[in-house]
Amino acid sequence: MAIFDADQNPMPGFLQKTVYFLEKDEKLAFIQTPQFYTNIDVSPIAKGSTVQQAIFYEAICEGKSLSDAMFCCGTNVLFRKSALDEVGGFDEASITEDFATSVKLHSGGYKSLYYKNVCAFGMAPESLPAYFKQQNRWAAGTISVMNKLIRQFIRNPRSLSIPQWWEYFLAATYYFIGWAFFILMISPIAYLLFNVPSFFYHPAYYIGTFVPYYILSLLIFYTTMLKRNYPFKSVYLGTILGMLSFPVLMKSAAAGLFNKKMTFGITAKGKKEKMSFISLWPWHVMLLLNIAAVGSGVNRIMWGENLYSIGVNIFWAVYHMFILLHIYVLNKEPVLEEEDEDAADSPLCGGSSTVPGTCGSY
Repeated sequence: MAIFDADQNPMPGFLQKTVYFLEKDEKLAFIQTPQFYTNIDVSPIAKGSTVQQAIFYEAICEGKSLSDAMFCCGTNVLFRKSALDEVGGFDEASITEDFATSVKLHSGGYKSLYYKNVCAFGMAPESLPAYFKQQNRWAAGTISVMNKLIRQFIRNPRSLSIPQWWEYFLAATYYFIGWAFFILMISPIAYLLFNVPSFFYHPAYYIGTFVPYYILSLLIFYTTMLKRNYPFKSVYLGTILGMLSFPVLMKSAAAGLFNKKMTFGITAKGKKEKMSFISLWPWHVMLLLNIAAVGSGVNRIMWGENLYSIGVNIFWAVYHMFILLHIYVLNKEPVLEEEDEDAADSPLCGGSSTVPGTCGSY
C-alpha cells in the first residue's frame, strides 16, 4: 500500500524501485523514500524549509535506517498491508499517526528501510502561517508520542533495541528545541536587566571551549551543505527559519506534553497569505526585551561594571535581535507562478540539489 500526500507526485518508477525490497524481506514493514520540494523559488519560506528537509532526508534518515529505526514520514512510503493489519492499523489516536504507527510496527518485530533515492516531487510550505502550522502539527504530535514511549519503556524495555530506543527518544524530544532556544535568548536578558547570571564560567574557559565549539559547528554544518551544492543563502534561510519557530514549538511542545487534543490542519499550498502584525506579538515582545537589555548593558558599562561579562551578554542580545528581525523580512506573501510544463526544468532535473536519484534515472 503506497501513501502520498495530496501535493506529492510519484515518479513512474516508484513501485518498481521499492516493491523489490518488500518481496525480499517478509519482516520489512515499510519503505520510506525522501520528500523533495520543487517550489523552492516561490518564497524564502519555501527555500528555507526545503533545506531543512534536505538535512533530514539526506543525512539523518540514513543513520536511522542503519539502526533499523527509520520511522514513516506520512508520504512517499510503501507499506506491507499484512504488517499494518497485524498491529491494528494506523494509530489514528495521534495527529502524527505515521510516527506513532512506526513505533507499533518496530515493537511488533517488524523492520523498516530508508530508500535514499528521490521517487516523488512535492511542495514546501510557502508562507509563515503555512510553515508554522506544519511545525505545530509535527511538534505536538511527535511529543505526544513521547509520553507513550516513556510508558512503553517502563513496562517493556525489551520491546525495542537500544539503538531503536535512542533514535525514537531523540526524534520525540527534538521539538523541545523551541524551549531550548527561548532559554538561550532569555538568559542574556535576565543578566543585563536583573543581574541574574546564567553561568559562572571563568572567561578563559568560555573563550577556550564554547567559542571554538560554536564556530567549528557552524563551519562543519555550512561546508557540508555547500559541498552538497546547497547555496549559502538557502542554508542560511533554513537556519533562521528554525530559530524563528521557537514560540510555535514552545506552545506545541506544551500541548503534546499534556496530550491536548488537536485537529489536523492542512498546510496551505498555492495561497497568498501572511501573518498579521498583532499575531507576531511573541517576536515583538522578545525584540523589545532584547533592545531594553542592550540599553541596560551599555548603561552599566558606562557606570564602570564588569566589561567582559556585560559585553558577552550584549553580544548575544544583539545576535538574537538580528535573528528576530528576520520575522518581518520573511513575513511576505509568496510569489505564485505557474508550474513549469517541462519536468526537466525542475530543481530535481539539473538543479542545484544533489539528492541521490534524478529524473534521468527513472
